Amino acid sequence: MTGGFLFGAAVPQLPGLAQAVIVRLYDLVVIVLIPVLLTVAGLQTDLREFALADIAGLALFLAAMVVSKWGVSAFTGPAVGLTWRESNAVGVLMNCRGLEILIVGLIGLQAGVLTEQMMAVFVLGAIVTTLMTGPLFDRFAPAVPSA
Repeated sequence: MTGGFLFGAAVPQLPGLAQAVIVRLYDLVVIVLIPVLLTVAGLQTDLREFALADIAGLALFLAAMVVSKWGVSAFTGPAVGLTWRESNAVGVLMNCRGLEILIVGLIGLQAGVLTEQMMAVFVLGAIVTTLMTGPLFDRFAPAVPSA
């Protein structure tokens, strides 16, 4: 995310330039870089780090992850004029962590800030919140008027 922002800020806004860059880099990113990131994250994660006694703490942490993004977005949406359904749709999309949490986790693990067990929690959080996104967005997305 930060790299994309910095790229957009540094490159002049010429007509068609952004689309040309996207077209040229799309295959490299989707076919090479994302699978490499997911492979590295998978190899750095050991889900056997958890014992049965850790389930309650893991569930609490995952609930905090969801509430911190979805809940805040859903409850602040009406303050800026969104309907309850629109606010929930935004909250569901904000909740999806995907690759970002894996990148943060890998950096923290390599820097020695995170333990292997914490990295496993990050991976589970990425999986759970990403799997939640599609069905919940379909549930809360405002209906599109037919033409």
